[in-house]
Amino acid sequence: MAADAPIRRVPPSPALSRRRFLGLAGSALLASVAWRRALAAVTPEAVVTEPFAGIHPLAEGVWAIVSTPLETHDFTTVCNGGIVAGSDRVLVIEAFGSPEGAAWAAGQAQRLAGRRPTDVLVTHFHGDHTGGLAGFANEAGAPAGLATEETVRLTLESGAEGERLRLLEGATRLDAAEPTRLDLGGRQVVLTPRVGHTPSDVTVAVDGTPIVFCGDLVWNEFFPNYRDTLPSPFAASIRDLLAGSPTLWVPGHGPLADRAAVERLLAVVDALADHAVDAHRRGLDAAAAAESFHLPQVAADWTLFSPSYFEVAIGKVYAELDAAG
Repeated sequence: MAADAPIRRVPPSPALSRRRFLGLAGSALLASVAWRRALAAVTPEAVVTEPFAGIHPLAEGVWAIVSTPLETHDFTTVCNGGIVAGSDRVLVIEAFGSPEGAAWAAGQAQRLAGRRPTDVLVTHFHGDHTGGLAGFANEAGAPAGLATEETVRLTLESGAEGERLRLLEGATRLDAAEPTRLDLGGRQVVLTPRVGHTPSDVTVAVDGTPIVFCGDLVWNEFFPNYRDTLPSPFAASIRDLLAGSPTLWVPGHGPLADRAAVERLLAVVDALADHAVDAHRRGLDAAAAAESFHLPQVAADWTLFSPSYFEVAIGKVYAELDAAG
């Protein structure tokens, strides 16, 4: 996407209603290994700490929600997300892995920003990012939803019914080709559609700051889940994120990331691709190729949510190679 591409603007949100946004999509990530590191030095001290997550102030009116599910095996939130507040609107990024997690995030927005969320964005359709959507609704109504058409479609295919279905169908569709600028009142965010971790991902840049919320296009200290990944676009999106001016990335999973951390992720993604291409040329199946893959030294202590992740990732590269002929 060109740097000077036009930016579509979202009009002011209507008053809160009973509409609800997005349904449950798949199961939360499964894991039982220990959390390997404390939050990186780049992470400001948490202003809220729970067994499942901490909330870290990044700038005025901007907070990162950093989940720590493997530390206590508490999967209330599972993924990372955030809160961005302006004078008129409060945006929560991600719906997390359970309604309890979303309700907690909504309550924290009220506590930190002075009002409940007016808008909720999900970066992609996976259940650990959309499974909690019902938890944002209360007796006063529900936030307005934001998602791409493809994310809505894939979430519906993963299963949605009742109020979840109605909220999903009522979500504002983001432009799938050009960035969307959302004015929160004295604070603007740019929602950029991308491809890679899934067929439709969105990143959130906070104007006037070096901060980008990346969804699962960035992982830190965890090997990525390639279940729905398009390997070449995934690597291209990471490179595009590095090409910009941000210096603080909020990943979908793991501690907050500086440039060195995102460069380590790219090194891992490139190493996996190179290994898979070589193994494919030698006629190895994905399982055999996975047995001989080792993380680069810069990421040797990274965690896998599942021991199958190497094989899944290599299988996705194989599929891409086969499709290219």
